Amino acid sequence: MNGRFYAVVVFVLMTIAVHLAYILFAPGSKFSDAVTDLASMHGVNNFAVLDAETASKLLKHAPSDMIVAVCLFDLSSGPVKVISTVTGRYWVLSIYSKRGDIIYTLNDRQAASEKVGVTINRQLAGNPDAPATGSDSTPDGIVAKVVSNDPQGLIVVRSGLSLPHEEAVLSDVLMRSTCRT
Repeated sequence: MNGRFYAVVVFVLMTIAVHLAYILFAPGSKFSDAVTDLASMHGVNNFAVLDAETASKLLKHAPSDMIVAVCLFDLSSGPVKVISTVTGRYWVLSIYSKRGDIIYTLNDRQAASEKVGVTINRQLAGNPDAPATGSDSTPDGIVAKVVSNDPQGLIVVRSGLSLPHEEAVLSDVLMRSTCRT
């Protein structure tokens, strides 16, 4: 009886461990795979507007009334500067690590302007206590300074549609966004 009891306990503990490992590591792996797929389709340091199906795969439960533009950034050649003019009834700019961790987010209510500038730098190994983010307001909009521990990540700009016929206009506006070293 004791041997059988310990076998059941070990089995239950192993099941819990496998379940926790999956919960902790699978979402980041899936996001990383999606980011790699986007890089192969659209390149690095280049904005692309996603179709609804691709957007919903990348961003689970993405609202259908939003236009989504993405840029895979690579800090290996230096800081990346992002400039985006975002319009619509609601917009949000989010920066993710390659694993899917949120590094920085800015939305229309936080910004005083529709023009947004973000500079993403790599965290230096010798200065782990450097502030992760900061921002300066300028007459031309928000200029944020963001520090990433990862050399690669994803910038996602979502803009809400007020009317269905605005899709082409918003897509054109988001395609003019830049993401360059």
